[in-house]
Amino acid sequence: MNVLLSPREVGHGFYTSFWHGNWLNGGILKNLFLGLFNVSLLQNASIGAMGGWREGRWIWGDFSIPAAAPLQISDDVNRLCLMLDGAPVLRPDSPDTARWQHGVDGIFAVSSCYNWLNLQHIPPGPDDRFHSAFSAIWKVEAPAKVKAFGWRCFLNKLPTKDSLLRKGILNSSSNLECAFCGDCHESLLHSFLSCRNSVIVWREMSDWVGMNYQSFTNFKEGFCHWSSFCRKKKVKKGKEGIFWLAIIWSLWLRRNDIVFNNASWNSRDVVWSVKALMWRWSFIGKITHSYCNFYEFSNNPLFYLS
Repeated sequence: MNVLLSPREVGHGFYTSFWHGNWLNGGILKNLFLGLFNVSLLQNASIGAMGGWREGRWIWGDFSIPAAAPLQISDDVNRLCLMLDGAPVLRPDSPDTARWQHGVDGIFAVSSCYNWLNLQHIPPGPDDRFHSAFSAIWKVEAPAKVKAFGWRCFLNKLPTKDSLLRKGILNSSSNLECAFCGDCHESLLHSFLSCRNSVIVWREMSDWVGMNYQSFTNFKEGFCHWSSFCRKKKVKKGKEGIFWLAIIWSLWLRRNDIVFNNASWNSRDVVWSVKALMWRWSFIGKITHSYCNFYEFSNNPLFYLS
């Protein structure tokens, strides 16, 4: 936000522009008296430079308006003087300050700025029934970078090939095919949710925990579904989301290995990678079972997470 246009709390007047500042309830003086502004020789002067103190009383000057100015200008000067009669009283011992009009008592707070920006850019409407995923993902007991990755999936903010093409980083002659199947152009939703090879991984993991496989059209829905299933199976709080996170993180690592290291797709490797991550992450946070080897865990993951 432009500081010059922010509402100002006038003190001594030397930090606020007389013509450009937003310090009068009636509006910005340049806009109200454009004719006066155009002939004034002090167009960039502060409020404090437009007058002076005499016997403890503030006296406005002539605003540096030339004496040869047209008669209409004189009428504008009279109107300006009348408006300034109701102006805030200057306080010589206090500096000018910006007044935050969207907060309590004019004091700026990050929370009030965040709320104001949301009102400016997010159209009002019914809440997404999966919106709780945005806060729930940060409570999962998994590495922070993986939780941040999942959050970016919710927002569709990952550097997949379709995203890089839109940004001009890749061009139409680049290899835009899905790294997993090569059947169509790579996108976040296709590669992670609907690609025939990634679906194999989702089915394998669903069978592993005894859940009926279900396809999803967005990441938040998938996260909430897996978390809800785990809660019903009495999985410990904080562990419900690690199944979903381990799957998408393993898919992303495999995708990068294919793109940058010329690796090939192998669904069995990805499945075992998911299980290994799950086992390692099971020791993050509060541990119900202090010891279990990978073989025991892979045979009954829900037991060791409940």
